Amino acid sequence: MHIQNKPQIIEHINYSLDNTIYDVKWVDGKSNIIAVGELLDKKGYINIYNLNKGNFTCISNNRTDKGIKTICPFYSHSGSYTIACGSFDGSILLYDINNLSEPYYSIKKHSKLINKIDCKSYKNNNIIVSASRDGSVKIFDIRTNHEVVSLEPPKNSDYMPDCWCVATGNNYIEENSYCETGQENLNICAGYDNGDIKFFDIKMMLIEHEVLRKELKFANVNNGVCSINYDRKDTKRNKLICSTLEGNIYIFNLDVYSEDSGFAYSKDQIISGTCWGTPFLPQNRDIFATLGGDGNLILYKYINPEKNYVFDELKGCKRGIIGELEKLNYQNVSTQPIISFDWNKDKLGLCVFASLDQTIRIYIITKLNLY
Repeated sequence: MHIQNKPQIIEHINYSLDNTIYDVKWVDGKSNIIAVGELLDKKGYINIYNLNKGNFTCISNNRTDKGIKTICPFYSHSGSYTIACGSFDGSILLYDINNLSEPYYSIKKHSKLINKIDCKSYKNNNIIVSASRDGSVKIFDIRTNHEVVSLEPPKNSDYMPDCWCVATGNNYIEENSYCETGQENLNICAGYDNGDIKFFDIKMMLIEHEVLRKELKFANVNNGVCSINYDRKDTKRNKLICSTLEGNIYIFNLDVYSEDSGFAYSKDQIISGTCWGTPFLPQNRDIFATLGGDGNLILYKYINPEKNYVFDELKGCKRGIIGELEKLNYQNVSTQPIISFDWNKDKLGLCVFASLDQTIRIYIITKLNLY
């Protein structure tokens, strides 16, 4: 790609707050942004901001009993736009965006704060997945008042790992030739502070992934796992990226599973500090951004290999092949770590992110259509 066609990273809005911001999300189909965090008195807040012709204003300001650490859109059966929130006291709260005065659903099953929550990406959803400092991953069905699945750390272990992140993927309907209705697939991937990455198959109810250590079914990447991102949530699994404390990203080829070695993956060190996230561009599953602890925003394109796998004649099985990364551009956008980022699903290249300098920034990244 010619240098003139490189994506340009352009600041559009720079909006400072007097409170800590932990997560930001676009409201689907609107020019509104939801921001959550914690106040100085340890209370929480859920604010809605509107972007209109270069003006950025707060149109809704709401307080919560505890700080809010993480949010995700929740596409409920009611048809209304709701958000799921994970709080500092271990509660999951569901709010109707048109009535943020109190949650319409609340459940507390974690003993410590919730680091990350995720939901399925389409409507008619009842499932919420949470990752907590207590080391557990829980799956909630909002039609009940308890978790339907709880993945607990070993009780007799000397060290209780902190589950930092969780993501859902491989969520699609698989046709079944034996019955008229298809079967829904759902995978969950969780990352821990000790470097463990665990892949769960919810339909089969088992820990699926095994990689480096034969006696345990997990992949250990030696550094705390800060984020996990599937390239698409609602299609058959393809690839997944994890980011870690030491600036490494791990790309997994989820399309090919080897009984001998598991999923193939590659390791790339992109910065010297922490990489806080690797969100994929909704309009192109091969483009993603990396969120640097040094305030750098870096754009990458994943170059798919010519062949997705090779056949191991000796072992008699397939082995996945990982593609290469092409750096498209980068820019230092903050003096503090970028801890939350969200692409706009409707406008290509429009994004919002928050950093630890208590600032919300909206950027426009150009020329992504050329890739």
